[in-house]
Amino acid sequence: MKLAGGCHCGNVRFSCDGEVTWAGHCHCRTCQLTSGAPFVTWITMAKTAVTIDGKCRVYRSSDHAVRSFCPHCGCLLFYESDYHKERMDIVVACLDEPDLISPTFNIFVRTRPRFMKSFDAELPSYEESAPGQ
Repeated sequence: MKLAGGCHCGNVRFSCDGEVTWAGHCHCRTCQLTSGAPFVTWITMAKTAVTIDGKCRVYRSSDHAVRSFCPHCGCLLFYESDYHKERMDIVVACLDEPDLISPTFNIFVRTRPRFMKSFDAELPSYEESAPGQ
């Protein structure tokens, strides 16, 4: 799948050409606090399928992961885990055509805000990470 996107100000652009291995809504507290939103919808692709134009600022958000932001507008763009160095997660809202993605699950619903309990309720929901992730 060919996808493209970027940050709010346009300082960082990216393109992807590869298989989306999963797409889902993450309701963890770290996603909430780093995005300022009740959840973040992510896709995962092989890191080799992603080309980034522009410099990101990297923030170690936990002992096992980093998140990348635009240093100018602060837009959250990417997530990389030390456990899966070959993969990269991309914020779906930053895609030029986010409607090309159909999320298939909710994760970390134990920290989902109460007002979001019925959000995408038809999708499988997991207290923590999805099985096999």
